[in-house]
Amino acid sequence: MIDPTEIKGLKDYRDRLRMHTTKRFPTRPIENITHIAVHHSLTKTGSAEAFARYHVGTNNWPGIGYHIVIEQDGVIKWCNEFEKRTYHVGNSNGFSVGVCMTGDFRTDEPKPEQWQSLLRVLNWLKTELNISIENIQGHNEFSGYSWKECPCVDMTELRAVINKPKIKQKKIINYAPGSYSFKDILRNEVNFYLGELKRLNPQITELQSPKKTKVEVKPPSSSPYLDTKTSTEIREVIKEMEHHNYKVFLNDKKDYNLNIVGVRSHSQIPNSFNDKLMVFWKFKGSWTLKQYKITTDPVLYWLQNPMNVNGTAILKEGQYKNAYRIGKHTSKSGSYTALVQAEPVTVIRDYDKDADLDFTGSREETGLFGINIHLSKKSGKSSFVDKWSAGCQVFKNSNEYKEFISVCQIAASEWGNSFTYSLINNY
Repeated sequence: MIDPTEIKGLKDYRDRLRMHTTKRFPTRPIENITHIAVHHSLTKTGSAEAFARYHVGTNNWPGIGYHIVIEQDGVIKWCNEFEKRTYHVGNSNGFSVGVCMTGDFRTDEPKPEQWQSLLRVLNWLKTELNISIENIQGHNEFSGYSWKECPCVDMTELRAVINKPKIKQKKIINYAPGSYSFKDILRNEVNFYLGELKRLNPQITELQSPKKTKVEVKPPSSSPYLDTKTSTEIREVIKEMEHHNYKVFLNDKKDYNLNIVGVRSHSQIPNSFNDKLMVFWKFKGSWTLKQYKITTDPVLYWLQNPMNVNGTAILKEGQYKNAYRIGKHTSKSGSYTALVQAEPVTVIRDYDKDADLDFTGSREETGLFGINIHLSKKSGKSSFVDKWSAGCQVFKNSNEYKEFISVCQIAASEWGNSFTYSLINNY
């Protein structure tokens, strides 16, 4: 099974849509998928939920006929596993994935948000399923459907956009301190964080506008990480940490002075490894970065069946200094080495028992709750979080987890068995 939860804006609705009481779609090997079928819903409004109700209640189908629905606000809803042979393009169902945009494009145009989401989905599917560009087709391009007005978009133009080669990255230029025009700045990739340029030049509201206004560039020595040895990923996360006044560990006299940062996605749908853990450190002037897929949220089961009368714990965004140590995490399958909570953290109690994660507006508590950083499956990758997280920070991949713990153990031997964890929202 391939996992599309890494697509920005995607929500997993597979278990939230109406299904037939007895009927089920047949399955096919993932290798059989060679085409993508693009549809419009032929309705002015609608949603994946509405389409599922119609397909089951009126058409008497096993479930919704599409694999993915892109609604008018750009939200992407994952409706069926790609291995399912759903109903959306007749005799071609056996080798195609159905992607539907909500709307009637005979008279209207897709919303800009829908176009952006469609391009993300098609590019991802093209890569993951190894589908050739000519096999990304509109409904009316499939055999037997030339009469059908679907999807009412220019598929030749769409394929050209998808197939457009990426622009080669320009040479990085280090500008000396001074004043530069936007033309100077935009001609090259500037080796300065754009937010820093805005901060230094509050009169500028849009860095992409070719105005004549001068931009002030200050030397990188004004900040300990703005240098040519700092990657874009580290540069941006440190900038976000400094924005919140979080401590960044910069002492590089010894190796493995770890910064451990969880980056929470904007999705409010549980049960997906759609967050990431960044671990980075500086040694002798050079940075090392490790990134892993995790979840920072509890799953639906624990949201609906909280272990605490006040609701299930969701770790609040913040920096928790010296809050973790290497210890043992206990699960049903036994205990194993993990980062375990050693000092108080703050959690948000999600008490309404619905399917959405409530990151704000609920009761907060600070204390020792066993909010550990641990593993899901003991071997391999987990497609879903299942019951492994009731508020903990949980790894998707067992090999990545083993690497992370190994790095922490080395760090403990150098700096002591105490770790700070910072949780930030996706920036």
